[in-house]
Amino acid sequence: MKRYWKQNKQSTKEETLTQEEEGRPRHRIQTTIRKVLTYIVLIFCATSFYLHKFIEPYGEDILLAEKKYEEAKRRNTIALNKVKKLALGTQEYENYKIANSDKKEAHSLFVKKIENNKFLVFSSFQHFLERFGLISCVFFYAIYNLIKSFMRERFNVGAKLVHTFMLSVCFNYFFWIFQSFQDLTKASYVFVTILSATLMFLAIHFITKYKQDRIYKLRMQMYDIAKVALRNSRPEKLDETFKILKEIANDK
Repeated sequence: MKRYWKQNKQSTKEETLTQEEEGRPRHRIQTTIRKVLTYIVLIFCATSFYLHKFIEPYGEDILLAEKKYEEAKRRNTIALNKVKKLALGTQEYENYKIANSDKKEAHSLFVKKIENNKFLVFSSFQHFLERFGLISCVFFYAIYNLIKSFMRERFNVGAKLVHTFMLSVCFNYFFWIFQSFQDLTKASYVFVTILSATLMFLAIHFITKYKQDRIYKLRMQMYDIAKVALRNSRPEKLDETFKILKEIANDK
């Protein structure tokens, strides 16, 4: 049997080496592309929670239009005051005063209703449910996967980092929802963004290392199984056993 193993090993050695040499560059390129894309996507996801803090809500064109509107509004007020002076003592002016009083009363009632419709820091309960529901889903997802990583993948540090980071984002949103506080400075958000990107980089590194270690361990186990299978196979079944083991070994 040892002689058979050596013969088969020698007969397939050149073929295996040729296949590995042909597939190795392509495999390396594909692996590198997948790894780079993974880093880019996860780091972007980690930083996207705070990127909006570095972007102004309105562009220069909108700010310029607002400035022109305020100036036009100021001129309109001046012109209206002149018309009011000219209309003093007339019936039209008295009608204007009544209509203006009704408008102020309706506006005051409208503002009061808007204030009563607010829920915590949100304009409405519907808006609160929209944000709270979304963050709650992410929160429970992160909790579930963090617990699962401790139970099933105790040595997968990267997975724990990812889900711990997700929980920290959820806690930040929950705190913002239930306890209004002064917003952080841009410098603080720069620090948080860099910290988030660093955590994701480390998480990907540890996840990749954990995966490689698992693959190596499985290969070693397959190697041991192959030795036992060949050692205990009957002579007439050696060809079939060797073929099956070769197919398993070549399955990427």
